[in-house]
Amino acid sequence: MPKLNPEIIEKLWGQEQVFHNSDYCHKLLVLNGGFTSSRHFHKFKRETFLVVDGRVRLELGDDVLELRPFDAVTVEPGTFHRFQALTARALIVEASTEHRDEDVFRLQPSEKLDPAASASSTDPRSLFCPRCLDFTRQVDKDGYDKICTACGLAFGRLESSQALAGKLKIPKERYI
Repeated sequence: MPKLNPEIIEKLWGQEQVFHNSDYCHKLLVLNGGFTSSRHFHKFKRETFLVVDGRVRLELGDDVLELRPFDAVTVEPGTFHRFQALTARALIVEASTEHRDEDVFRLQPSEKLDPAASASSTDPRSLFCPRCLDFTRQVDKDGYDKICTACGLAFGRLESSQALAGKLKIPKERYI
């Protein structure tokens, strides 16, 4: 059986690796953290997305979903959608009807998220965890102590983290 060589399409948010696109479409979407895809819809294309690695924020119509490995979602024609990796990288397998560029209607472009804006806010997705590269953290009211919601690593100002660890019973070896 011949090996499939995908067509690589570079995007601001990562890349599409297109393995097949005629009677149906099969892609691997590689999403980089810190970027978001365009908010768009298709008049005819029906897509099913399966997250295989990382965590993904999916805007789907008026809903916002957080997808983890082996979560799958089908997007019907006419439904606005947009992806954002919540980890340093996320991988999504796409199976859909044929992709045609003329069937993509963008409302908002792909964009690089502003790290200065998110680092100064108490948005829990403000920075990456240094251990597991997860993009979700919990931040205390002062914005100093951080605890990764994926691996439980506590990081930030050591004196503040030590005080917080007493409350949460986090082992000292999990500090940076």
